[in-house]
Formats: sequence, C-alpha cells, structure tokens
Amino acid sequence: MSQLKNEVSSSDFEIEADDRHTVPKVGMLRVVDTLRVGLCILALAAGAAVLGLGADTLAVYRATSLPADYMLHLWPEEFDVRPTNALIACGALVLVANSLALAMSRVSFVGSRYVARSCVSLAAPVVGLIGALVAMSIYYAVNSSTEVDTIQSWSCRWDGVPMNTRPHFDTLCKESRAALTLATLLVPVEALIFGVVGYEAVLLRRINQGLHH
Repeated sequence: MSQLKNEVSSSDFEIEADDRHTVPKVGMLRVVDTLRVGLCILALAAGAAVLGLGADTLAVYRATSLPADYMLHLWPEEFDVRPTNALIACGALVLVANSLALAMSRVSFVGSRYVARSCVSLAAPVVGLIGALVAMSIYYAVNSSTEVDTIQSWSCRWDGVPMNTRPHFDTLCKESRAALTLATLLVPVEALIFGVVGYEAVLLRRINQGLHH
C-alpha cells in the first residue's frame, strides 16, 4: 500500500504524517488547540482584571484608612480584607497558570516533549479553578457575616454618598462587584479549558502513537 505523505503546519508546529488515519486527527487537533488558546487568553484577561480590580480597591482602602487616634474615620475599626486578598491571589494564580499554558503552545506536538506540554496544559486550569473556588468561598463566607465589614459591604453601603476625593465608595463598590463577578465566571471557563485540554491530550497521544507505528 502506497504511503500518503502529508505535512500539516500551523503557526507554531509542523507534523509529517505517514498514515491516512493520522491526517484527520491532526486537523481536529489544530481546531481543539485553537479553542484551547482562545479560552486561555480569555481566562488570562479575566485573571488580570480580577487582580487589577482587587489590588486597586485594597490600595485605596490602605491609603484612606486612618489610625485609631483620628476622630473621623472613613472605615470601621473592625474590618476584614481577606475577601479582597483572596481575589488578588486568585487573579495572580490564574494569570501565571494561563501564561505558562500559553507558553507551552510553543512546544512541539510530537516527540517526548508533548507529555510535558500536556501536563502543564492540564495543570493550568486546575490551579485556576481551585484558586477561583477558594476565593469565592472566602468572599461569600466573610461577606455573610453581620459583625465584620469588608471593602465591598462597606463601600456598597455608602455608595450613594457623593465624594469629590477618595475613597469614592461608589467606584469601590462597582470594582468589588466586578472582581467577584469575573472570579465567578472563571469557574466555568477553567472547567471548560480542562475538558478541552483533556481531549487534546487524548488526540496528542493517539497521533504520537500513530507516528511511531
């Protein structure tokens, strides 16, 4: 039986397939990898936004929080910043994990390095998903308390008060809600990335097995 020799190329890899059955798998692999990269970029952007919004609200709080000996306080003495810190950590984890996953896109699909590529690509959404779930758990657990305020609970309580200078409670309220919404959306996005990467790993294994037969 004559051999069919095809060269399939994309922006970052080239594969020579000598098997008729390998060519459709390679085509599907390109589609799946494009979807994975797109979802990773989406998660990366969301993680960067969560990190930026959380860091900004925390910076404003620290800049406008007065010592206890001052008579006029903008913030209550009993205050919990753990939800904001959790969102910042979540954003940082998602940012780093998806950056590494995108960097692994430069690794070849064939040869021994595809195993490392698959491992890193699978680990990235797991890290992002865990980070988002932990951040949401801390956020909702602390915000459900009626004894201690957070940046969101306090700023949203006073968001109707017009202010000409910081802390601008209305802006802090919107930023806190936006960060929480994005962190919540990261859960299904990271779960979807994990599913796509898992399917991609199966295709990679089958293609590499076919090329070595």
